[in-house]
Amino acid sequence: MTSRERFLRTMAGEPVDRPPLWSEGIREDVRAEWAKAGYPLDRDLDADFSIEPREQIQPETLHRDFRMVDRDSDSEELDLAAADPARYPDDWDDLIRKCRDRDFTAGLRVSRGIFQILGVGSWASLSPLLIAIADEPDRVRKVMDDWARFALRVLERAFDEIDYDYVLFSEPIASNSAPVIGPRAFARTCGEAYTRILRYARRRGVRWAVFQSYGHLTPLIGEAMRMGMDAYWGGDVAPARTPYPELRRKFGRELALIGGIDAGLLEEDTRTLETEIRRLVTPLVADGRYIPLLDGRVRSYVSFERYRAYRRTLIDVIDSIADDGGTRL
Repeated sequence: MTSRERFLRTMAGEPVDRPPLWSEGIREDVRAEWAKAGYPLDRDLDADFSIEPREQIQPETLHRDFRMVDRDSDSEELDLAAADPARYPDDWDDLIRKCRDRDFTAGLRVSRGIFQILGVGSWASLSPLLIAIADEPDRVRKVMDDWARFALRVLERAFDEIDYDYVLFSEPIASNSAPVIGPRAFARTCGEAYTRILRYARRRGVRWAVFQSYGHLTPLIGEAMRMGMDAYWGGDVAPARTPYPELRRKFGRELALIGGIDAGLLEEDTRTLETEIRRLVTPLVADGRYIPLLDGRVRSYVSFERYRAYRRTLIDVIDSIADDGGTRL
């Protein structure tokens, strides 16, 4: 079974030998520290840890005209901006060839979230937007919908040239305590825009929509599901005290889950690491519609030995479930 087949079957809740084993995204500074400790830079990390490739493509859909300024989204300037080749990666042609007849998962990020779309970069830009969301939600909704129309013009080329297994909506909108805006405000300001993009993606043959965020986003997940999101990919879920078993109990298997393993476990002793991974991963993988990953990136102070212990434990846990019959329907 290919990695792509594992993803598609896991997301559909169909029988599968195991979920895909994706990378946490080991950065160069981490590899450099590991090299100092004796792990060669030229070693194939993916091969050593049974890591399966995944490609996530991210054209640039941001534009200054959507920073809460009422502008005509059909203007010639926006047409030119949407068609700018610089919005696509320099290696776009290589990506097209790479993704053709592939055996790995490929996704397309279609949104960076309301705050980045509307130009938030500091408290000085955040506070006026929060006031507008509270006092002028219809105006914010209009700007978001104009942005969605612009984004689809940018993304049309991406959909024309590559077939995707999922689209990803990133929404960095929460602290470790709560979302910055509530469910009603989120639905009222973002619902129309996100639904427009998701309907287009469905028409272009994309089956799965992933909602990605960080911190305590639980209050918004229900609204995201009503917009059509199929899966939640959370970061910093341990510091935010939003454990995945609790999310599974709350939303059931209707919501697929990606991630959720406390990255802080890599700083614990091996026994604690193994115990906690087994406690979290075993029931979720056995229940299905779950792809195990850390809830944050691997930091440079995490030793190669600790990462190796984590990956080996994860593989052992998943293999033991497969020996017992794999994931359920």
